[in-house]
Amino acid sequence: MITRSVVIANAGSGKTYLLANRLIRWMIEERRATNTASPDRMLAVTFTRKAAGEILERVLRHLALGSLDAAKREEFSIASQIGPASAEEYSAVLREVVDALHRMSISTIDGFFMQMAGAFGPELGLPEGWRIAEDDEQRAMRMDAIGAVIAADPMRAVDLARQMSDGEPKVEIQAGIDAALGGAFTIWDRCALGNDPGKPWLALASDSVQLFPKARRADAKARVALIDAMRQAAVPLTKGGTPNKHWTNAIPRVTRLAEDGHWFDLLKDSLVSAVRDTGVFSSVAPEPAFARGLEKLVGHACAEVQDVIRARLRATEELVHSVDRELVRMRRAEGAYGFQDITTLIARAHCLGGEGTEAMRERLDRAIRDLALDEFQDTSPAQWTALVPLIDEIMATGGRRFLVVGDPKQSIYAWRGGTPELLAQVGSRPGLEEDASLNTSFRSSPVILGFVNTVFGDIAGLVSGTPLAASTPDAERTFTDAGLAAPRDVDRSPLLRALAGWTFVEHLAAERNSEMPGFVRAFRAAGPGADAIAATVASIVADRHARRPDATIAVLVSKNDEITACVAALRRAGVAASDEGRSQLLDSPAVTAIMAMLRLADQPDDRASHWIVSREPVASIFGCAPMETFAGGAAQRTEADRISAQVRRALHAEGLPAWIDRTIDRFRSVCSARDMQRLHQLSVMAHDADRADVARPGHFVTSVESRGVRAAAGERVRVMTIHASKGLEFDEVVLGSLDRTMGTVDGGAGNWSVLAPDPTKPPIAVAPVLASAIMEYSPLLEAFRREAQVGRIFDDVSGFYVGVTRAREALHLVCAPPTGVDTLRLSGTRILRMAFPEFETGLLATKVVNERFWECGVDALPSEGSPLPANNVEVAGLTSTPTLTSTPTPTPTSTSTPAPTLTPAPMPAPVVERIARPDARGGVAPSSHERLGAGGVPLFTAEFAGADDGARGSLAHAWFEHVEWLNSEGIDAASEPQVLRAVAVEIGRPVDAALRESVRALVMAAAQGPLGECLRPARYALWKCDTLQVRSEMPFVVQIDGRTQRGRMDRVVLGMRAGRVVRAEVLDWKTGARDLQGAEFEERIAPYQLQMNGYRRALAAMFEIAPESVSAVLAFVDRGEIRAA
Repeated sequence: MITRSVVIANAGSGKTYLLANRLIRWMIEERRATNTASPDRMLAVTFTRKAAGEILERVLRHLALGSLDAAKREEFSIASQIGPASAEEYSAVLREVVDALHRMSISTIDGFFMQMAGAFGPELGLPEGWRIAEDDEQRAMRMDAIGAVIAADPMRAVDLARQMSDGEPKVEIQAGIDAALGGAFTIWDRCALGNDPGKPWLALASDSVQLFPKARRADAKARVALIDAMRQAAVPLTKGGTPNKHWTNAIPRVTRLAEDGHWFDLLKDSLVSAVRDTGVFSSVAPEPAFARGLEKLVGHACAEVQDVIRARLRATEELVHSVDRELVRMRRAEGAYGFQDITTLIARAHCLGGEGTEAMRERLDRAIRDLALDEFQDTSPAQWTALVPLIDEIMATGGRRFLVVGDPKQSIYAWRGGTPELLAQVGSRPGLEEDASLNTSFRSSPVILGFVNTVFGDIAGLVSGTPLAASTPDAERTFTDAGLAAPRDVDRSPLLRALAGWTFVEHLAAERNSEMPGFVRAFRAAGPGADAIAATVASIVADRHARRPDATIAVLVSKNDEITACVAALRRAGVAASDEGRSQLLDSPAVTAIMAMLRLADQPDDRASHWIVSREPVASIFGCAPMETFAGGAAQRTEADRISAQVRRALHAEGLPAWIDRTIDRFRSVCSARDMQRLHQLSVMAHDADRADVARPGHFVTSVESRGVRAAAGERVRVMTIHASKGLEFDEVVLGSLDRTMGTVDGGAGNWSVLAPDPTKPPIAVAPVLASAIMEYSPLLEAFRREAQVGRIFDDVSGFYVGVTRAREALHLVCAPPTGVDTLRLSGTRILRMAFPEFETGLLATKVVNERFWECGVDALPSEGSPLPANNVEVAGLTSTPTLTSTPTPTPTSTSTPAPTLTPAPMPAPVVERIARPDARGGVAPSSHERLGAGGVPLFTAEFAGADDGARGSLAHAWFEHVEWLNSEGIDAASEPQVLRAVAVEIGRPVDAALRESVRALVMAAAQGPLGECLRPARYALWKCDTLQVRSEMPFVVQIDGRTQRGRMDRVVLGMRAGRVVRAEVLDWKTGARDLQGAEFEERIAPYQLQMNGYRRALAAMFEIAPESVSAVLAFVDRGEIRAA
């Protein structure tokens, strides 16, 4: 009999069945040898309480069945399961298990570590009465620790914050440090498994490590000469002999960046990037004098950026170390720890194995004889380090048993430390026996499994020879030149390296499923955005749910914001669905309003919160006047103070839970059922909150913002993330998110990559992930980014596999329209296009939204007709036998059968006052009050009405609203959460991912050009003012020509001398009009002149300055142009 082994288990292959039977076998064998089964001497760990419960339930059930049913004993008797055993043996073991249930250890891995921490508290440094803290409590503790570090040495903290942010730190130093550190704390914990956690952070900070090979410093005098020579260089001409306008604009821009010392911006500039990559810009090579100057300035820029990166690494190491020390002190003082904290303490203490085994025997009154590890692909390095001593002891001792069950194809938790490479590491240990491979699926139909085999069976072969698989021949030398050990096969592409560890075994259908019908279908959505995908999802689900009302249908997506869009579309289509995303409560406008009241109570100067509570119907309920009626200044601040004081008095008089419950009652008449569900969840959180939150309601707001919630799951149609679907199965699955780029590793503050050639050991080096344009100059930093990409690709491909294999009978694939860049990136749709030529043909040929363009299998599910015929009947290129062909082909009618298109029932518009923004289609001005709807429909019932809410323009405006002045890095991506929150409030729903990404790219690009110059103080140098003030979204009310005019200006810059405004400029952001030219464009923008003249007159009247002292600028974001108005 096999006693020590590793089992790779395909999806749906009976992993829990095997695991339960192995535990039973171990107990029967132990009873035969010692006359007692000793169930309390086994340890079986998995990753969720649900899975642990299922394992225990299976153990009890199989023991009972084995004691009563001869047929079941025969089923269990095969060598890979329990083996031959008598009914008496089953009964005896069952009695022992029942008697020892309270002492058995079939639990989560975190649960086991909690038991160990209870036994070894003093050795781990845990105080008496320690406890597990909630996630939001841990976040608050981290912020408090950062605050304590700042308070200990404010000047040093400010200096470190500046080094981490490449210049001036955030106005809020504490939050700025937290954002800049990002995932550094998780990496620090992983590094702490070694002797010196700071060493990896400083590996690249040494002057001996060349981060930028082209780094060549030029002194100030030389730089001035270079810049002058570049300015005097001849401007390239067009074929018509006129100066090339792209060069005319670019030369001053580049020289100004160099003159101002904005070295990051210079390396990212479009001219510099183009000349670096192709030797030309705007199809013209630079003049020799310009090229020589640019080359030397780029070398100096690389030297400056290199210094900044080294300083950032040193500053981060110092800050994380300081904050970690403070956190250790605070955790001990509070007695509050996270699960990860406990795991790290156990791993560093090595209290399992050796002398620890004897101590555990004494303190827990039991010892671990046998060990079973489930879902091992999700094990983190810290968990592995904690378990290794116990595993070593078991492997070195005769008569003990060891089982590891896992599947690298289902590793989707790299973001929380899951390391699938550990499965291969443990599988290569000496002393393990060869075991069964679980490749027979008891879940899915032959058609589904044939599809899986074709897509994933040779996925590496599909991508080989494409640009996605291009090798990186100098990667190993890059690492070794820096004195670092290189990972295995580092010269291969990240994609092929990831797939090398993504082992695949052909999936076979269980005999009982050989006649199960099934099909796979693909549909084309209207666009790539979440709303377009959701519309197609709703169309499919409504059709399938009507045909099979008793079938379970899952909609699986990648992100929670996609869940929100899908649930909204399904509800508009009249389909009841369980929302099972980890959505924040703030996806309800009603909750957002209450949070705004509490924010204002905590921070009276929070203008965004004041604006929210001054909208209807909240304003009427709480007696708040519209914010813009106060025209800013002292009156507006007085009103905000009044509201803040009113809420604080109520909180102190009633307490936070009672105040929230009373406010919910006041909101009841204007809320939808969904809002009331969210409000009830908010009430539960309030009743569980710390009483100290009355004094600082902002703490409660932070807790609400950071904690997810789930709507109850009680419908036949369920919407969830792929991560949440792990371990579940459904009759039919609708898979969205197929067009998300796999392996994306974003650059920016707080993003890091590690080098860990041995996954069982701590990282040997840490590097920041920068903007891709900067990484082009640093082969070493680019090599680190590729290391992060390997793990990301592994996770993303595994997520695709997990989503597909949840389906029992039917799989529906929702794809966005193809684009020209699809072949240059990896996505689920791209893999399908490579796997099935007919899929590729159908996708490219189909233009009709929601049309089914490809399918395989037969639609013969129970409520629709006869099942598939048995015995080797081939269906659309797939057989129903275990030996499946590898290429399913579409049926002859696959390109002409559209899914039914739904016409949503009309929904009445809400009574809600919204200040709308202008858009390029000539919408209302930002100052206009628009009352939407009629008939007294409640405020929040239209949250999913689906009307065009100008989200794109609102999002672009919000990005610029959060900019006071641009720094050298351009717009700060760290402000995106605040931007998204503000826009979600305005449009009444979360911003979908595709829109978020496209507008982010648009704004970042626009900020590099003329629009960016409007956001820099240098533009206003000729004003010769003492100080400059920026007012974003500035409301105004002013009397002009006997009439009251009111509104809001996007951005106002005020120039002041001796405390008085003497100059002003108003900027108005405009989106759209990208492709308009000539007279058509002039005609479009003509109406804006009147609006801008009104703004100029309003500013002149407000500050008592001459109209000619006020300038007005139209900034066209899509076009990257500005126009004086």
